[in-house]
Amino acid sequence: MNDTFRRDHVNAYGLPAPWQNPVGGPEFIHTPALDQLASESLLFDSFYAGSYPTIPTRYDLWTGRFGFPHRPWAPLGPDDNSLAEILTEHGQTSMLIHDTPGMTNPGYNYQRGFTGWERVRGQHQDAWRTDPGPYWEFAAPHKLKSFDTIQLYLRNIKHRQFEDEWMAGKTVKTAMEWLDHNHTREDFYLYVDMWDPHEPFDAPKSDMARYADPNFNRDWIIYPAYGRGLHVGWGARSRPRRLRRPLHLLGPLGRPSPRKARRPGHRR
Repeated sequence: MNDTFRRDHVNAYGLPAPWQNPVGGPEFIHTPALDQLASESLLFDSFYAGSYPTIPTRYDLWTGRFGFPHRPWAPLGPDDNSLAEILTEHGQTSMLIHDTPGMTNPGYNYQRGFTGWERVRGQHQDAWRTDPGPYWEFAAPHKLKSFDTIQLYLRNIKHRQFEDEWMAGKTVKTAMEWLDHNHTREDFYLYVDMWDPHEPFDAPKSDMARYADPNFNRDWIIYPAYGRGLHVGWGARSRPRRLRRPLHLLGPLGRPSPRKARRPGHRR
């Protein structure tokens, strides 16, 4: 599971990228590992999630019931019978590996029923590291959704150096190690859950180089304050730019609307 993952951002579906590559690269997004996995798996062409937000979606998957909008962002209830519990009752080995926030926060209990589980630390809002700063200041605080959340995230990633130390890499590496130790089992259920490419939009440099505008030299806003850009000058506002990130899923990723921008104070 990858949170907020769009179908047109997986090359295996054969759909062109919904934006023009600023570095003149291929029209399709580069996902060779996922394409290989898709070639060896069942590829669903008409599948719709029952719920939209993160935790309600996991509730659907765990229980086989529709959570949203009838059920709020809530823990797994004491009366909910989950897939992991059913597997355990039938003697099957199950493993949960995740970095997605909320699933195993105190009281949420989405690890319940699994034979084993592991949370890969350091993702969004994970109270993990306490190392003192200073931290990279990449944008003014008023341009960020939560300055404190970004500071927490920057603490968690302060010592990373290599690509496999980014969150998705850490989680996939953990799952591969589990498979190395458990591949001799006749049957098992391994569930891997990753928050990326959700905010914060923080991709390895190699991926950024594949998609990002090489001439981009402005604030790098990995967790934007969504809403009207009132702090943006008129010149920048009349030439809207999208956040560019590999597998960026939130918000419309097509070209900016052809409707002309209006100067402040102008009425229809």
